[in-house]
Amino acid sequence: MLAHLLETRGRYEDGTSRTYTKHEIYNTGLGGIFYGVIVVTTGSLWPSIFLHIMWNLFVMLPFINKDKLIKFSKSLQR
Repeated sequence: MLAHLLETRGRYEDGTSRTYTKHEIYNTGLGGIFYGVIVVTTGSLWPSIFLHIMWNLFVMLPFINKDKLIKFSKSLQR
Protein backbone atom coordinates (compact mmCIF):
# COMPACT_ATOMS: atom_id res chain seq x y z
CA MET A 1 0.00 0.00 0.00
CA LEU A 2 2.83 2.36 0.78
CA ALA A 3 4.29 1.74 -2.67
CA HIS A 4 0.99 2.78 -4.25
CA LEU A 5 0.89 5.97 -2.22
CA LEU A 6 4.47 6.85 -3.10
CA GLU A 7 4.06 6.02 -6.79
CA THR A 8 1.30 8.51 -7.57
CA ARG A 9 3.02 9.68 -10.74
CA GLY A 10 1.56 6.73 -12.62
CA ARG A 11 4.33 6.16 -15.13
CA TYR A 12 4.70 3.21 -17.47
CA GLU A 13 8.01 1.48 -18.17
CA ASP A 14 8.50 3.46 -21.38
CA GLY A 15 8.19 6.75 -19.48
CA THR A 16 4.71 7.75 -20.61
CA SER A 17 2.46 8.99 -17.86
CA ARG A 18 -0.83 7.53 -16.71
CA THR A 19 -3.70 9.90 -16.07
CA TYR A 20 -6.54 9.00 -13.75
CA THR A 21 -10.13 10.04 -14.30
CA LYS A 22 -12.35 11.31 -11.51
CA HIS A 23 -14.39 8.13 -11.87
CA GLU A 24 -11.35 5.92 -11.16
CA ILE A 25 -10.28 7.98 -8.16
CA TYR A 26 -13.82 8.00 -6.76
CA ASN A 27 -14.21 4.23 -7.14
CA THR A 28 -10.81 3.57 -5.60
CA GLY A 29 -11.70 5.70 -2.59
CA LEU A 30 -15.06 3.99 -2.15
CA GLY A 31 -13.40 0.59 -2.43
CA GLY A 32 -10.90 1.52 0.26
CA ILE A 33 -13.65 2.71 2.57
CA PHE A 34 -15.69 -0.43 1.88
CA TYR A 35 -12.83 -2.81 2.60
CA GLY A 36 -11.81 -0.75 5.64
CA VAL A 37 -15.32 -0.98 7.10
CA ILE A 38 -15.24 -4.75 6.60
CA VAL A 39 -11.92 -4.98 8.46
CA VAL A 40 -13.19 -2.87 11.36
CA THR A 41 -16.52 -4.70 11.50
CA THR A 42 -15.11 -8.23 11.41
CA GLY A 43 -11.87 -7.52 13.26
CA SER A 44 -9.95 -9.49 10.65
CA LEU A 45 -8.20 -8.63 7.42
CA TRP A 46 -9.05 -11.95 5.74
CA PRO A 47 -12.68 -11.24 4.74
CA SER A 48 -11.54 -8.05 3.06
CA ILE A 49 -8.74 -9.87 1.25
CA PHE A 50 -11.14 -12.59 0.12
CA LEU A 51 -13.69 -10.06 -1.19
CA HIS A 52 -10.97 -8.14 -3.01
CA ILE A 53 -9.80 -11.36 -4.69
CA MET A 54 -13.38 -12.19 -5.67
CA TRP A 55 -13.86 -8.67 -7.09
CA ASN A 56 -10.66 -8.94 -9.14
CA LEU A 57 -11.73 -12.32 -10.52
CA PHE A 58 -15.20 -10.96 -11.33
CA VAL A 59 -13.71 -7.98 -13.16
CA MET A 60 -11.16 -10.09 -15.07
CA LEU A 61 -13.59 -12.87 -16.06
CA PRO A 62 -14.74 -11.22 -19.31
CA PHE A 63 -11.12 -10.75 -20.39
CA ILE A 64 -10.12 -14.32 -19.52
CA ASN A 65 -13.02 -15.80 -21.51
CA LYS A 66 -12.96 -13.13 -24.21
CA ASP A 67 -13.35 -15.54 -27.14
CA LYS A 68 -16.29 -17.33 -25.53
CA LEU A 69 -17.88 -14.01 -24.65
CA ILE A 70 -17.55 -12.76 -28.25
CA LYS A 71 -19.08 -15.98 -29.63
CA PHE A 72 -21.93 -15.76 -27.15
CA SER A 73 -22.66 -12.12 -27.95
CA LYS A 74 -22.64 -12.85 -31.69
CA SER A 75 -25.06 -15.75 -31.18
CA LEU A 76 -27.44 -13.39 -29.39
CA GLN A 77 -27.36 -10.94 -32.30
CA ARG A 78 -28.81 -13.46 -34.76
